[in-house]
Amino acid sequence: MSFSKFFYFSPIAQAIIRLRDRKYIDANEGFLSLFGYSKNDIAGHVSPSFGLFQENERREALYRTLRQKGRLRDFEAELNTKSHERRWIRISGNPIELDGDECILFSFIDFTELRKAELELRRADEDLRRALDRAEEGDRILKALMEYVPEGISIADAPDIRLRMISRYGEYLLGGSHSGLTAGEVAAQWKVFYKDGKTPMPEEELPLTRAIRRGETVRDMEIVELSATGRQLNLLCNAAPILDSTGAIAGGVITWQEISDRKAAENAVHAREAMMNAFFDASPGILNLFDDQLRFIKSDPVTPTYFGLDQNSIVGKSVFDLNPVFGRETLGEISRRVIQTGKPELNQLVSGPVPGKGGEIGWFLASFFPVPLPDGKSGIGAMAVEVTEIKRAEEVMRESEERFRTYAEAMPQGAFIADPEGNINYFNQRFYDYIGIKDKIGSWDWKILPMVHPDDLQRTIETWEHSLKTGDSYNIVYRLRRSDGQYRWHLGRAIAIRDSNGRVIQWLGTNTDIHDQKEAEQKLQEALRVRDEFLSMASHELKTPLTTISLQVQNQQRIVNEAKPEKMPVEQLRKTSSLIAKQIGRLTALVNDLLDISRISAGRLTLNREPLSLSEVLRQIVEIESQGLAFAHMPLSLEIPENVMVDADRLRVEQVVGNLISNAIKYAPGKPLSISLKMCGNKARLEVKDQGPGISLENRKRIFERYERAVADPAVISGLGLGLHISKQIVKAHGGDIWVDSTPGQGARFVVELPLARSAVKDKAA
Repeated sequence: MSFSKFFYFSPIAQAIIRLRDRKYIDANEGFLSLFGYSKNDIAGHVSPSFGLFQENERREALYRTLRQKGRLRDFEAELNTKSHERRWIRISGNPIELDGDECILFSFIDFTELRKAELELRRADEDLRRALDRAEEGDRILKALMEYVPEGISIADAPDIRLRMISRYGEYLLGGSHSGLTAGEVAAQWKVFYKDGKTPMPEEELPLTRAIRRGETVRDMEIVELSATGRQLNLLCNAAPILDSTGAIAGGVITWQEISDRKAAENAVHAREAMMNAFFDASPGILNLFDDQLRFIKSDPVTPTYFGLDQNSIVGKSVFDLNPVFGRETLGEISRRVIQTGKPELNQLVSGPVPGKGGEIGWFLASFFPVPLPDGKSGIGAMAVEVTEIKRAEEVMRESEERFRTYAEAMPQGAFIADPEGNINYFNQRFYDYIGIKDKIGSWDWKILPMVHPDDLQRTIETWEHSLKTGDSYNIVYRLRRSDGQYRWHLGRAIAIRDSNGRVIQWLGTNTDIHDQKEAEQKLQEALRVRDEFLSMASHELKTPLTTISLQVQNQQRIVNEAKPEKMPVEQLRKTSSLIAKQIGRLTALVNDLLDISRISAGRLTLNREPLSLSEVLRQIVEIESQGLAFAHMPLSLEIPENVMVDADRLRVEQVVGNLISNAIKYAPGKPLSISLKMCGNKARLEVKDQGPGISLENRKRIFERYERAVADPAVISGLGLGLHISKQIVKAHGGDIWVDSTPGQGARFVVELPLARSAVKDKAA
């Protein structure tokens, strides 16, 4: 076989390089296949230009060996392929002469897999050695733990849960060693209860049983054990399975602490806290506890509303930050005096803008007193009642009385002011002029004067006394005697002025001469009677021809449909009928629109679809919810591509997204939240994933129903359980779907799919 055929058909990767310039002369298919090059890639190129060698020094060592020995045998080097894959190659080279040039015929044998196997074997040997060392060290540590750690520790073998080891402290707590006994045998010596100390705990629910039989990890489980002698232990237990090298459960370990003293202390603390909370919550007025920087430590339910907060969110916030002007200039100065002197300041009338009421000025009667805090510093207690309404009432009464007197003297009617008992202490000059009394009387009884027409007097007295008794406005039409003896019709009116507690503090009233209007009213009543008769007749008369017209239209359509074209102006009649039908159609559409409103009120959903950028909506909702996310300390991860278009009702989509983010804030505060949007086929997929407590399979099946929530206790999570149900109806109405994937303890992932807009589907197909 010629050299050329041997070279090209050799199963070994080979290449010929001219020695004087290190350029490739030729390469066979084995070489090209091994390194991923074509002949055009290497023709005339200098061998190093392809970057085969991982290290330049190694390449130079190859040529140095060639120069020294004249040939090359099994030279090992790490080379790169064209795709930058690193391969271990064993290189051999023999000198040849081609066309008068001294060349080298290189052979390349790939032993990468062998090299990897050798390295893996070395690592395995090293890992085994370290594992043996760790095992010996672990055994020593375990023995030390079991001997000296002041905590109960037991190790048991599967499957019968037989105790292998128990710590010295555990033996002390249990009154002896239980090594060699099963968990059931130990339970027979001790009665085991749940943490309430009353409900017996079955053997299958014991922490160590759960760890070995079910593979569960039990954390911070409180149990109560009672020995046959009546000795009781309150234990805090943690248990976990022990796995062998195959992942099978080989046993389990349990640790326990005796927490009777801690439980007693916790109960005492909880009782004190409950008493203090009840005291603050039951406060009928303002009751607060501050630190020396006027930061809220505890608050009643009312105070936070002045700042737009609640009892929990206001804790830790400073009055200086919540209300800079009121806080620093008023409360700040008083608090400094209380802390410096150690003396209370009682019944201080303070005022300032109230943020929770739009910045309006509020007035408070407050007392401040020093309170020693656990950290040794002095805090401040504050008790107050809001007197804003009283101040306003006083000011309003003063201003209104002055204003009323000014107006009363200028008005054409008679005017009066009465006290809460109905005693009139002021009439304006117009009234005195009307009845003909020259000298003003400070207070007098109008009931005994000949002012009111005898036929109207008793009715007037009863109406006035009713208003005084109930506080209702005083309204009456009666006749008053003028100075010339003529009785004229008047409209008497009075309203009650009240304080902040709703008590009447005075009455303001007027008497308006309506004699001319009364006569005109009688004439108007007659005119109205005539009008009503006319409307009744007109309605009756109009109804008949409308009914006839309706019947004629129906008859006309019947004739048109049955008549022959040559005998009737069918086209004209059809046009007329068409116009009538069209107008009726418009009226029908209007009625249907009104019915749609009724259907919405009844729960039948109507969507206002439009081409909508779901990407834009998501960003807007995230911006709206950003304050809530920040307050809940929830880092947010967003993956929202541009211009994901859907045909949807913007407000309804915003409602769905807002509900999902709001739920995440409720159930997973302090945990990261991720929101992603992508296109899957012809649908837009929105995913909202939290790292909260997760949702069990049972709850996942029902949370989209009405009045259902993942957490049923309203004391834990507030809400009526309608949000997800409404969201599902909205998504279904759009032709989409919504579901949740979750594992308890690993968060929840809510997925919403909506059909892409037609334009988006066409663009994607193109």
